[in-house]
Amino acid sequence: MIRATQIEANGLVFDAEVCGEDRNPLVLLLHGFPQTSHTWRAQLPALADAGYFAVAPNQRGYSATARPTRTSDYVTSNLIADSLNKPTFHLVGHDWGGQLAWLIAGLCAERVLTLTVLSWPHPQAFRASFTDDPDQHQRSQHHRALQDPDTVRLLLEDGSRRLHRTLTSQGVPDDAAAAYMERLGNEGALNAALNWYRASSIAEIDSPAVSMPTLYLWGDADASVGRVAAEGTRSLRTPDASPGHRPWRRKSPRYEIQSIENASAALSQKIRRRLSFPIGCFSRLSMPQGKVPSGCG
Repeated sequence: MIRATQIEANGLVFDAEVCGEDRNPLVLLLHGFPQTSHTWRAQLPALADAGYFAVAPNQRGYSATARPTRTSDYVTSNLIADSLNKPTFHLVGHDWGGQLAWLIAGLCAERVLTLTVLSWPHPQAFRASFTDDPDQHQRSQHHRALQDPDTVRLLLEDGSRRLHRTLTSQGVPDDAAAAYMERLGNEGALNAALNWYRASSIAEIDSPAVSMPTLYLWGDADASVGRVAAEGTRSLRTPDASPGHRPWRRKSPRYEIQSIENASAALSQKIRRRLSFPIGCFSRLSMPQGKVPSGCG
C-alpha cells in the first residue's frame, strides 16, 4: 500500500509517497515537470512487491515545506543534494528527474547501484544534439518560454486550461492530470517548479559517462527529445564498473537503451508497468532471497 510521508533532506522537508519496508534496498524515483510523485503510482507497489523500499518525493518547489523563494535556490547543485541523504540507492528519473538522475549517477557514482531513466537523454548527448539535429532547437523552445515571467499566469488562467492540455496532449489520462493540478495548480507551486528552468541552462549542464547498470527508455513520439539525442546516449558509459560496485553476472544487462513506439515524453502506463522488471534484473545480486521478479532473464 502506498503511504504518504515527509522526508527531511538538505535542510528541507519533502512530501513523499512510499511503498514497501524501509529495511529493504532503496529505490528513489524522481519526477519531472509538470508532474509530481503521482507519476510513479504504478511503480511504487510493483517495486515493493519485488522486495524494495520505493520512495517518490515531491521535489524542491513541489512540496510546500521545501519551497525556497529565491530562484538561485533552485540551481542544479541544490537539486542534486536533495537526493543524497542516503548512502546508496537504485535511481529512477523521468524528464527533469531524469536529468538529475544522469547527473547524480555521473557525479556520485559510488552512491548509485543502478540507473533507470525515462525520456531524458544523457546531458552530453542532449547538448550535442543541438549541433547534430536541426530539429532539437524547435523541440526545446518551450524551455525558454517557461522562463518568461508571464508563463505562470498564462498556464493558470481559465482554470489551468493550458497546463492541463500540456499534460493530456502527451497522453496523460485526465484523472492523472487532475492529480498533478492539485499540487501545481496554484501560483506558489507553479512558480517554484518553473524556477528549475530559470536557475539552470539545461543544454549547458554536463556530466561524466555512467558506469553502473543502466536502462534508458525513450518514446519515439517524444515531442521534446529527438532520436539523435536519444541514440547519442548509447556511447555515454564507461567500460568498467566504478569502485564499490559488485561484479555483475554475465547475462545481466549493463547498459541498455530501448526505443518505445508511439510513446510520448509523458510515457504510457505500459512503460511504467515494465519499469520495475529491468531494475530487478540490474540489481538481482542485491535482491532479498527469493524475491527476483518474474520477467528477469
